Amino acid sequence: MLVVEDEPALQSLLGRFLTAKGFSPKVCGTCAEAVAAFQSQRFAAAVVDVSLPDGSGLDLAAVLFRIRPDVRLVVCSGLPVSVEEVPVDSTADVVVLQKPFLPVRLVEALSPVRPE
Repeated sequence: MLVVEDEPALQSLLGRFLTAKGFSPKVCGTCAEAVAAFQSQRFAAAVVDVSLPDGSGLDLAAVLFRIRPDVRLVVCSGLPVSVEEVPVDSTADVVVLQKPFLPVRLVEALSPVRPE
């Protein structure tokens, strides 16, 4: 599972939480780092923050989808974002979570993905 979040406290929290749920998260803080990781490893899901220091998480989601169209995309934002704003086609498996969210909501969003 790829987690793309630039806030160190949230990186740590999400990493620990997902690990406790049986996942093996790879945490990245930038779009560039995420694309490099996604190209070198196979991830079933990506949890992507919309606001990243080197670009838009929405654009990043589109890049990840082009690399691997069957990836589950969980897009997170502190601002209102709809699934329709994620620039992927209608076959994409996309969920949007509004920050702050309860950890159980992330587990629900990832429910089709099995822990590693």
